Amino acid sequence: MQTKKIAEKNNLKFTAMTFDPHPNEVIKLEKDWRYITPWL
Repeated sequence: MQTKKIAEKNNLKFTAMTFDPHPNEVIKLEKDWRYITPWL
């Protein structure tokens, strides 16, 4: 991941955040979103 490489190069911590439900489901009331990772 490019983000992880940039963090390591700059001696920073890398993290990722996910949201359930997707923010657009709450804000825009849209239900047909494709996630980048499957929910188990």
